[in-house]
This record gives sequence, C-alpha cells and structure tokens, in this order.
Amino acid sequence: MFPTNPLPESKINAVLRDLRRNLEIQNISYPVLFSMIDTDKDGFITISELTQAIGKILPLSQVVIDGVFSFMDKLRIGVIDYAFFVKFLNKPVA
Repeated sequence: MFPTNPLPESKINAVLRDLRRNLEIQNISYPVLFSMIDTDKDGFITISELTQAIGKILPLSQVVIDGVFSFMDKLRIGVIDYAFFVKFLNKPVA
C-alpha cells in the first residue's frame, strides 16, 4: 500500500524550501537526487525508496514523507516518475 493523504500546501512549501536549500548546499542536482532515491533504477520512486533515501538529504518524519509522496503521486498509482518528481521540485512556493 502507498500513502494517499497529501500534506497541506503550507507544509509542502516548507519542505520544498528546506529540500532546495539542502540540495544547493550539498551541490546535488535534480537528476542526481532522483537517481539516489530510485535505488532499483526502474525509473520510478516508491514510498519505500523515498523513505530510505530522503534522510540523507533532509531528515523528515515518516508522516511528512508519506504526505510528500502522496502530494507528488498525482495519478495515485504508488510510484513517481522523473517528470512528476521534477514538477514537484519546481513547484512555486509562497
């Protein structure tokens, strides 16, 4: 099963700001980040992969990880491809 309850917009924006800052500090590009998370290299990110990898970049609780995953998983299919991943990362924040 995969998460289906996205975080509120304000929390998503806070996570995005922190994630972008940490990516810049660690000099990690979006393609490299996707590759780091997609450990089985099938071109998709699962909740399990996101849970295992995101802490290396930004420590988050499981509730927040689940909410972020659900926000990115617009098709509600339990996986996120690179296009949805980048769209999420490029989302304007207030």
